[in-house]
Amino acid sequence: MSNQLSIRKATQQDSQQISELILENIESNPNNYTEAQKQAWKKYNTSKRITEQLNEKDIYCAFLKDKLVGTIAIKNNELSGFYTSYYSRNNGIGTSLLTYIQQIAIKNNIKKIYLVATPSALNFYQKRGFTLLNEITTTFYGIDYQEFEMQKKLN
Repeated sequence: MSNQLSIRKATQQDSQQISELILENIESNPNNYTEAQKQAWKKYNTSKRITEQLNEKDIYCAFLKDKLVGTIAIKNNELSGFYTSYYSRNNGIGTSLLTYIQQIAIKNNIKKIYLVATPSALNFYQKRGFTLLNEITTTFYGIDYQEFEMQKKLN
């Protein structure tokens, strides 16, 4: 997988594809979101909103050939916006993106990274050395989501 996978910093031209990748994940619905939760999440992840986020954090994209198959963001020591193509799961894309972003954090002398995980991603992160800190509720557009704060110490 890694021979074909390329990772680079996102540009404004990637915003639409990133939004579509996130929408794909919302529709596949591994977290069993309600219709209200799905609609709020879609509203939060529009192409316009992704473009705005490019000014707030460093977003990276993973491509197989010319197809966007994953994305992840970092701001200071917090990871966010981590998605892989639902139809390309279990092929190492997520692990490759996570390894890539951890290397960036280490180069920036970050000792610990934090993230908020959805229920369906909890096991993925735990297998990769993240520890659970707290169960939390996050709210977007007045809609609550059960999630988990996690951290990982970097070497």
